[in-house]
Amino acid sequence: MRKMPVFLMGGAGPPAPREFAALIAELDHERQTVPLDMIVFHGGPPPQGFEIATETNALLRTMDAANTDRGHLIGYSGGAAVALAFACAHPERVASLTLEEVAWVGSDGATKLEERFWIDLTNTMALKPYEALLGFRDLMVLPQVSATLAKVPQDAPWITSLVNGVRASIGAFGRAEVDWPVLQAALFPVYALVGSLSNPVFELRSRRIAERVARTKVDVFEGSHHVIPPHRAVPEDLAARLQSLWIEAELALDANPGEKTRLAQKPNPETLR
Repeated sequence: MRKMPVFLMGGAGPPAPREFAALIAELDHERQTVPLDMIVFHGGPPPQGFEIATETNALLRTMDAANTDRGHLIGYSGGAAVALAFACAHPERVASLTLEEVAWVGSDGATKLEERFWIDLTNTMALKPYEALLGFRDLMVLPQVSATLAKVPQDAPWITSLVNGVRASIGAFGRAEVDWPVLQAALFPVYALVGSLSNPVFELRSRRIAERVARTKVDVFEGSHHVIPPHRAVPEDLAARLQSLWIEAELALDANPGEKTRLAQKPNPETLR
C-alpha cells in the first residue's frame, strides 16, 4: 500500500508551515506533508478577478509539482473551503478530504443561523481594518470565549492585508456553490471537525455536509474553538484519527483500482464561477 502525500491548506492565520507545525510533528514522518497557504492571505494583495477557482488552481499546481496523482487534503477555515471546492473540481485527485472549521459549504440548504452569520460577517468586514479584525475573530467563537481572547496590537503590520483577504474571500465564496452531485458520486471519505466552543455555524456546516454525503464523519472536539483549533489544541489526538482515516482510504483505493477512471470527468464549471 502506497502512502499518499498530505496537503495542508491554511486560512487567515499564520503561514501554513507554522499553523500546522504541531500536527505535522505528530504525523508519520514517512508520509510526505505539504503545508500551503491561500494566495489571498499570504500571496500579496488579492489578485484582480479573485475567485475560489484562483485558489483551487493554485492547489492543483502544488499537487502537480509534488509529482503525485492523488493526495489527502486537510483544510482549516478558508483553507477548508478551498479543499472542498478542489474536491468538487478534481475528485480524481483526492484520497480523503478533511475539513476543519470549514468557512463555506455553499448557500444551498443553509440554515437561518448560517444566513444571519453571513450578514453579520459581511457587515463586520465593512468596518475599519482593526475593528474588522477584532469583530471577525469574535464572530468565530462563542461569546464567553470571545471575552477571554487577548487583544491584538493596533499597529500590527499584517492587519490590513488579512482583512482585505477576508473581504475578498467572502465575495468569492458568495459567488460559488458546492457541486453536491460530484461529492456524492466520489468515494473518498470526508472528515469534518469542529471545536465545541466555536460559533455554532461551523458545526451546522459540517452537519449539512454529512446530510448530503453519506461517507462523512463529523467530530466535535471538546474545549477547542476556531482561534485555537483541534490541530493546535490536540495535535496528537487528531494525528491518530487522521492516520487511521488515511490508511482506510488507501486500502479502499487499492480495492477499487477503476475509481480514478470513473471520477475523471469534468465538473460543472458553473459551480466554481
